[in-house]
Amino acid sequence: FALPALRRLSGWEARRCRPGFRVRLAVRVASKGGRTRFAPVRLVWDVCGPKAVPVKTRSSADLVSGGRADGAIVLPPDVRLLDAGAFVEFRPWRLLP
Repeated sequence: FALPALRRLSGWEARRCRPGFRVRLAVRVASKGGRTRFAPVRLVWDVCGPKAVPVKTRSSADLVSGGRADGAIVLPPDVRLLDAGAFVEFRPWRLLP
């Protein structure tokens, strides 16, 4: 989360500061709603491209689950349930191959 802020402060264009792309969910994902949530996921590839698989986590401070993830999906505050196959915004932790 710090890298996009540092890029913006360094003069990068806003659209280049938050790299991300849309991926399909591999499974149904639930959210409490009420606020934007970032859920850690790993990506798995099949013939249709990458799919997001949630990483089991105990809390937002669970660094082990964060280390197992490839990035996070963004769950909007007004969404409580997303079905498998739904498109979500994915923000990678690092550059992906």
